[in-house]
Amino acid sequence: MKEFAEYIGEKLHIPVQSFSKEEASQYFTWMTYFVQENCPATSLQTQEKLGWKPSEKSFVEELEKYFF
Repeated sequence: MKEFAEYIGEKLHIPVQSFSKEEASQYFTWMTYFVQENCPATSLQTQEKLGWKPSEKSFVEELEKYFF
């Protein structure tokens, strides 16, 4: 998530700030759990089990194409 925030901040010319857990809970209130959760995701299991291969662009490539 940090990489996405930094990328978007850079493109929009706005500062990106890191928060401690305490600061994050005050800033994000009810969303704190979701923002702090470290949930790396991958499509490897789907690819292995179903033989699926991604054919679309990455998230950053999509941002570049449609938003920046």
